[in-house]
Amino acid sequence: MDVTIINQAQSLSRAVLSFALAGHRRACLVLTLATLLCCLPGFFVIPPTDRDEGRFAQASRQMIETGDLINIRYQGEARNKKPVGIHWMQAGIATLSGYKAEAPIWVYRLPSLLGALAAVLLTYWALLPLIGRQESLIAAMLLAATFMLGIEARIAKTDAVLLATTTAAMGALIRAYLGPKTVLQTGNWIIFWLAIAVGLLIKGPITPLVVGLTATTLVVYHRSAAFLRSLRPIYGVMLVLLISLPWFIAIAVQTQGAFFQGSLGHDMFEKIGGAAEQHWGPPGYYAAAFWVFAWPAAPFLLVAWPWLWANRRDQSVMTLLAWLLPTWVLFELVFTKLPHYVLPTYPALMGLIALAVVRMGTGMPARWRQFWLVGLWLFPLLLGFAAIITVYRVEDIVLYGAIILTVLAALLGFVVNRLAGRHLPDAVPLSIVVASLLYLAVMQSAAPGLRTIWLSKTLADKINEISLCPRPQLAIAGYAEPSFVFLTRTDTYLADVAGSASFLSQAGCRLAIVDALRRNGAGELISDEFQQQLQVLRVKAEKIGEVTGRNVNGFALRRMEIWRRLP
Repeated sequence: MDVTIINQAQSLSRAVLSFALAGHRRACLVLTLATLLCCLPGFFVIPPTDRDEGRFAQASRQMIETGDLINIRYQGEARNKKPVGIHWMQAGIATLSGYKAEAPIWVYRLPSLLGALAAVLLTYWALLPLIGRQESLIAAMLLAATFMLGIEARIAKTDAVLLATTTAAMGALIRAYLGPKTVLQTGNWIIFWLAIAVGLLIKGPITPLVVGLTATTLVVYHRSAAFLRSLRPIYGVMLVLLISLPWFIAIAVQTQGAFFQGSLGHDMFEKIGGAAEQHWGPPGYYAAAFWVFAWPAAPFLLVAWPWLWANRRDQSVMTLLAWLLPTWVLFELVFTKLPHYVLPTYPALMGLIALAVVRMGTGMPARWRQFWLVGLWLFPLLLGFAAIITVYRVEDIVLYGAIILTVLAALLGFVVNRLAGRHLPDAVPLSIVVASLLYLAVMQSAAPGLRTIWLSKTLADKINEISLCPRPQLAIAGYAEPSFVFLTRTDTYLADVAGSASFLSQAGCRLAIVDALRRNGAGELISDEFQQQLQVLRVKAEKIGEVTGRNVNGFALRRMEIWRRLP
C-alpha cells in the first residue's frame, strides 16, 4: 500500500475530527452529514417492503383518508398491536407534504429517517458527560454508519424513532446518575419523562423497559437510589400520564379493551413465550447477528475487547454495561427474535467501542489491529458482490455501477484498515465513507434492480398501464401482501377465488387478479377454478395482462393474471 495514500487519508480523517471537535454545532453538522450519507442511498427508490412497512404505511394512510386519529386499521381490520405514535408522525408528515393520502412510500419513511438522525445526535449528547467529547463523537459516528440503523431508517415503521426516544431518556438518566455537575440539570427530568411518554406512544413498554433495567442495575450495584430523586418521579409520572393517557383511554373505550388484549395479550406475550410469526432464535442469536448488523462498528469491537476487559471496573464502562447487558440478556432469553430488537442498546455498544478506540493507545500491536479490522474491507466485498451476483442471476443484469462502488468501498476499507494500524481513531471517519459507498452499491443500485422480488410494484405498474380507467376497483386472489394494497387502493379486495369471480361479475370499472401458479386444497390451479366460477356466474371475461415475480416472503414464484369483464 502506497504510504502517500495512507498519509493523505490520515490527513483527511484528522481534518474531519478536528472540525467536528471544535464545537457542538460542528459536531452535529458532521454527524448529520454522516447519517444522511449512510441512510439516504435507496431511501427514495426501494419500493414498499412487506409486511410490516406495508401495514404501517397503509394504516397511516387510512388515518388521513378517514380523519380517525384514534383507531389504527389496516383495511377493515383493527391493528391492535402497536400504539398510535408512529402513525400520527407518518400521517402528519404526509399531510404537511401536500401529498396527503396519495403520498409515496418515501414520505411515510421520513419519520424513520428523522428518528435515525435524532438517535445519532442524541447518542452524542447522551454520552458527553460520561465519556467525553471525542469518544461521544466517535460513538455517534459509528452508530450513523451502522448497517442496522440504515435498514430501519429506510423502513416506515417504529424502530428508528424508538431508538431516539430511548437514547434521549438514557441521556437524561446518565446525567441524573452522574450528579449535579453535569449540564441541563434544571430541565433534565422533563427530557427524561418526555422521552418516556413519547416512547410509550411509539412502541409501548420498550423505552421504559430499557431505562428501567439500566436504572435498576445501577441502583443494585451502588445500593442506593438517591440519584433518581433528581428525576422528580411524582411530577414525571404525572407528565407521562398527561401526554400518553388520553389516547390509551380513548382506544380502550373505542375498542372495548380489544387493543390491550391484542397488544399485550397477543403481540407482546406471544413473543415472550413463543416464536411469534415464526421468528424464533436460540440464545446467542443477537451476539451472532451483531457481526453483520453492527458493521462497521463490529470489527472495532474485536480490537476494543482487551481494553474493555482490563477497564471493566471503570465508571464509564460500568455505566454503559448497565445500559447494554440487562436488556441484551433479556432479549436473548425471549423466544421471538429479530435483529432490530436490540437496537436500543447500540448507543451503549458504540460508547464502549469509542472508549477503547480513543483510550487504548498503542497497547495492541499494529499488525494485530489490522488483522482484527479485516472486516472493514471484507464485509463490503462480500455483501456488495453477493447483491450484484443475485441481481445478475435473477434478472440477468450486470450492475456495472454497483461493481465499481463495491470495489471502491473494499479498497477504501483496506486503506482504513492500514490507517488503523497507525492511529485507531483516525480510522472511524473514513469508515463512514466506506459504508456510504457500500450502501450506494447495495441499497441504491442492487436492491431496486432486483425487480423480481418487487412483485407488488410491478403488478401495480402493469395495472396502471393496461387499465381502461384510472384507479379501477381491484380484487386479488392468491396474493395478499400489504405493499400491494398500499400501491393500489385501500378498498382492494383480498379475496378467495369465488370472491374474485363474484367481484368481477358486478358493474363498474373492475379488475380481478389471480395467481396462475397457486393451487387450491384439491390440488387444482386457482386460475382454472376462477374461470370455472366465471362460467357458473355467466360472466364473460378476458385476460388482459400477466406479471411474473417472486413473493419476497417465502420467495415463492407467482404468475399474476389480470382479468377484466367483457361488455
